[in-house]
Amino acid sequence: MQCVYLSYHTNITTLFIVTADADVKMTGPSTYTATLGSNAHIPCTFTSDQNLMDSPQFAVFWYYNESVILGTDDSGGYNTSKYSMDKYQALNGIANLRISNISVADRGIYKCFVSYTQSQEQTITVTIQAVPKITVVNDDVMINKPSFLCCEISGFYPVDIYITWLRDGEPLGNVLEGKLQNNPDGTYSINSSIILTFTEEDRKRNFSCRVHHVSLPTPLNKDLQ
Repeated sequence: MQCVYLSYHTNITTLFIVTADADVKMTGPSTYTATLGSNAHIPCTFTSDQNLMDSPQFAVFWYYNESVILGTDDSGGYNTSKYSMDKYQALNGIANLRISNISVADRGIYKCFVSYTQSQEQTITVTIQAVPKITVVNDDVMINKPSFLCCEISGFYPVDIYITWLRDGEPLGNVLEGKLQNNPDGTYSINSSIILTFTEEDRKRNFSCRVHHVSLPTPLNKDLQ
């Protein structure tokens, strides 16, 4: 933005042109949650009262845990095998960061930094969620004898999870949980089991393993056949 004012002295008129600092305003969320294995798009948008595209002072940088991962100058370029940013959108105020095949290891603190006469930055905390899968490991049922039922819940993140066994929708007691397992991709797995003595009447009832997890909009059920 240019400020113009006139100074009058006798018969001489002097024109002064003063270039003011650009007013850059950033918008965007402070947190972002991505699903494991997806292509995440971390938002960073900004506006200015000047045209920044042709200015040699203008640059956009993305930081991950305080290290530069991308930049619109020679520091990082616009694309790597993991990270990318659209060059032309970045020059026009949309500097979203794309993370390909996001993993648990990619969680953390990201910072979008806009450099001009006055620098601005936006910090985004990225969290990862992985949806659990339920597999019935053992569902052999014997009538009038104790039967061991087991389901495996695998591939979930974060670690907190709640597992119940149900009979016709009603919770059952004496549920046993196995040892929590760490998977190579950073997710978790765990077994849940129960011992029941079935009667002939139980043939008409529905038994299921139910999982509650932050990645699920509603609980996940697995019925026993």
